Amino acid sequence: MNLLKTIWNALFRAGAASRLPSVQPEVRVELIDLELEEREQIAPGGFDDSRHFAPVGIEFRFEAFNAAGELVCTGKVDHIPGVQVTVRHIDTVPGHRRRGYATAVVRWLSAHFGWLPVVPMDERGDGVAFWTALRDGPFTELFVRPSIGLTEASELVKQAEKKAL
Repeated sequence: MNLLKTIWNALFRAGAASRLPSVQPEVRVELIDLELEEREQIAPGGFDDSRHFAPVGIEFRFEAFNAAGELVCTGKVDHIPGVQVTVRHIDTVPGHRRRGYATAVVRWLSAHFGWLPVVPMDERGDGVAFWTALRDGPFTELFVRPSIGLTEASELVKQAEKKAL
């Protein structure tokens, strides 16, 4: 793995990166606050007891679109204010994989939330190589921490909700 990182960094230093396929495609990301979405779904049913609502701005789902307007990635993230952005999952649409869209989305999410560290939840399958590449890659502004499990991610959300109330 260190050999691959050394080769990758050498390519960037030698200017060969400009001849490689773009690792930063343009993406437009739409964040949907899950709490607001739930409130909108409940409102028509008549139940409107706002004391039972969780705070907004913590749990989101997202959809990412390329420059042509095609859906390229979907997923779910938790914003733990001042601490991190937990990526619960990120899925790239078949036909758009291995084109840098997921990387562009992760960078967008980190930037959107003030360059907080990004923490994947339960790395598995192809995600292990993806997150390792982001941790070891040449992205100076992107900090990717080791993966956490569902229990830890859920506990962080509970703590963030308590602080927001």
